[in-house]
Amino acid sequence: MAYADEKSPFYEVSDELVEMFKEVLESKSIPMDLKMKFQGNSKLKEFIKLKKISDEYAHLLEADILVQFNEDYFYKLDEQAQRILIEEEMDKIVVNLDSGKIKLLKHDFTTFKSMIEKHGAKEVLRAKGLEVLVKEQKEDQEKELAEA
Repeated sequence: MAYADEKSPFYEVSDELVEMFKEVLESKSIPMDLKMKFQGNSKLKEFIKLKKISDEYAHLLEADILVQFNEDYFYKLDEQAQRILIEEEMDKIVVNLDSGKIKLLKHDFTTFKSMIEKHGAKEVLRAKGLEVLVKEQKEDQEKELAEA
């Protein structure tokens, strides 16, 4: 009895891609030894995607995170782009050292390519940074008023 058939979008990921992922992971300072399972997914609409494995399945799979790749993208990107996209996805991982819980965050910065082309990356980052700062200041003021 087989668990996958030729119609399935899932497949074994190449060793080359897993090795690159592990090299980038070693360069990051994640404060815990995370167990990961790798899977190819031809229907994935991006190069890489991390998914937290639910606690009930984490025990069975002996893994915390599922790392999915679409290798069609892999072979169309240069090595620098591959490494950047892997690192960007890894930056979603947050580990609570007190509880040992793993969480995957959403990206904290999104914009349109046209904005970067028009204003430049530095100016868009600056504007986004100021927006976050103002938001944090407003939240702090509201918190202080509520406590007073």
